[in-house]
Amino acid sequence: MRMSRWKRQGSKRRSIYASLVALALLLVVSLPATALSKPTATKTNMPYGWGDEGNSFSWSMAWYNGKLYVGTGRYTSCFSSATYDFYDIAPYSTNPAPGVTCPPDWMDLDLRAEIWQYTPETNTWLRVYQSPTVPNPERPGKQIATDIAYRGMVIYHGQLYVLGVSADEIVPELQTTSPPRILRTSDGTHFSALNIAPYQILYPDSQNNGQLTKFYPMGYRAYAVFNDQLYVTAPRSLTGDGPLLRVNDPEGPNPTLTQITPGNMQVFELETFNNQIYLGGANKATGYFVARTDAVGDNPTYTMVVQNGAGRGASVNSVVSMHVYNDQLFVGASGWYAGTRASELIVVRADDSWDLVVGGARQTDQGLKEPISGFGDGFGNPFNVHFWRMEDSQGELYLGTNDASWLLARYPLANRLLSWQYGFDEYYSPDGFTWFQATHNAFDDSFYNFGVRTMIASPSTMYLGSANATQGTMVWQVDGPTTAATSNALSSVEADVINQGTAVTWDAALGAIRYHIYRADYVSNRAVNAVPAQRPVGDMNFVDAPFQPTQDIPGAPAPDIWLPAAFHEIATTTQTNYIDRSATPGGHYVYYVQVEYARGQLSQPSNLAPVPSQSPPVSFEGIGQQVRDVMSQGELSQYDGARVLNWLNQAQASAAKGNVLMAQASLRRAETIAGNRRAGATDDLVLNLQRLERQVRLSGLSQPGS
Repeated sequence: MRMSRWKRQGSKRRSIYASLVALALLLVVSLPATALSKPTATKTNMPYGWGDEGNSFSWSMAWYNGKLYVGTGRYTSCFSSATYDFYDIAPYSTNPAPGVTCPPDWMDLDLRAEIWQYTPETNTWLRVYQSPTVPNPERPGKQIATDIAYRGMVIYHGQLYVLGVSADEIVPELQTTSPPRILRTSDGTHFSALNIAPYQILYPDSQNNGQLTKFYPMGYRAYAVFNDQLYVTAPRSLTGDGPLLRVNDPEGPNPTLTQITPGNMQVFELETFNNQIYLGGANKATGYFVARTDAVGDNPTYTMVVQNGAGRGASVNSVVSMHVYNDQLFVGASGWYAGTRASELIVVRADDSWDLVVGGARQTDQGLKEPISGFGDGFGNPFNVHFWRMEDSQGELYLGTNDASWLLARYPLANRLLSWQYGFDEYYSPDGFTWFQATHNAFDDSFYNFGVRTMIASPSTMYLGSANATQGTMVWQVDGPTTAATSNALSSVEADVINQGTAVTWDAALGAIRYHIYRADYVSNRAVNAVPAQRPVGDMNFVDAPFQPTQDIPGAPAPDIWLPAAFHEIATTTQTNYIDRSATPGGHYVYYVQVEYARGQLSQPSNLAPVPSQSPPVSFEGIGQQVRDVMSQGELSQYDGARVLNWLNQAQASAAKGNVLMAQASLRRAETIAGNRRAGATDDLVLNLQRLERQVRLSGLSQPGS
């Protein structure tokens, strides 16, 4: 059964004011009566920015010797505005974002980056390092920070290395006198800089038709430890992409750097996976890429695993995050170099095959790719302009976003429409394909927390640091899934379009009294006759707003965008399915379900189920072939594979006779057998067997009179 794709509905031109008011009323009445339950996120014992709004980003984190370390970025919005001015992109602004005030001369900012240490046992913070300063060559008599940010932290040979960022991109005189630094500590309190001489990278010159030219980098960003060697990337600009460097003899008195990627390969992220280094990169012309290498020698071989924006070309042109989870590599990519702000998530396997998890369907060199999760770009939220960071903790994969909605806070009408969701989004998943939402508004804290800039897992919990250009960063402790994320939460909810409306289905929960069904409605921007964006708002490096305020409609979105409203309860039932007959044909929705137990206790919200789902269709024949493929790959034994195929055939025969219950029972037997080997390709197989089982159940719901 293949679901029909939603079609955008055009409308006759009408009063802009009346349309906006109608949209505002819809969003307001959709607010839930009670707050959406969330995983437990507790702010650590600190004021915003540790009492200094200049600490605007928790830009790096490490768990080292039983303590948390956080490296900050200083006045990132002001410095970014100065960078825009340096490149004649936009004039320097003293108010570059809501609530942000910058001095008339950006060089009056205290840009000294800091390193903070957190001790969980005492819930206390200690600043253990602050960047020194050097004479400012452009302001005689004044000083400027040596390090304006600490962008990465990595443990190598039992020592903590901290990757610094300098101001030399827009103060070029510093390039040789005060180059970017790498710090090192063995005790977490005493830091020293590696004695690395100024080093030039080979990088495309945008001012000279992309000719490869030698430049001094402004800092270091991504990192990897592989085959007992330390690797870092060295961006030329604050944007963050640059070549891959090997740090030679980092523990010696005079370490050196060697560039091991071609000059035209612009790398943004690194991960070790499949006994190789995987590089996530940017290409403005052709789209993002993922490559791998064994890193042998000074000119290693690189194999392209994903290229051309995974089939989308230049519209999605930079990897932003990567993380290994369940023996697979998850890659978050965005279109933030270009006029679009689409964000997507793919999963890469050791055999170089890959699938789309979140994002728009497209034809690729591996065939048609449709999102396994059912969600299009940004998890259906156009404000999620980056899938910024990923981490796993207690068996769950977490994904945090850069949410640009807060930029519209300066417009009163936009506040009425969207303020309920200002602040970053955090999603989590038990398998990488079924997704829950931890928060849609920065844990119901200050909406100025627009991004999840960094996350790190400790042995017992996870820590999350925000991007907050207005008040300063905040660090949360996020409890693990045993106590928060999946406790008593349904993970089997799906929503499908049928003749009578939307069929929402789920598996029974032990001890359930009844089930509560919630829905979020989406409204097309076409309903408000929105004006197309001409250029992004604010800071492309940090904010990446998808909207362009216009004189006619402040805060108006670009065309072809669906705006999400808040969830509201639409029904309760004692059954394990519900037909939402109020759903409009062709409408766009997201559902979740909560279980009610004795004495009115409610479970955590279930996974999110979008309608229309953009998941690829499943069929008995297709899953049969998938079973044979998994067997040939060695992921499933011949014996177990034959058993799965036997139950699959029995399910198909029962379904053909209209015996839905027997077909479901047979499919669940197949799921159990395949689920005994939950890794890699078998994860996908179990997921598709579950989807097929619910599709069979839907065939019963779709009968006349149901």
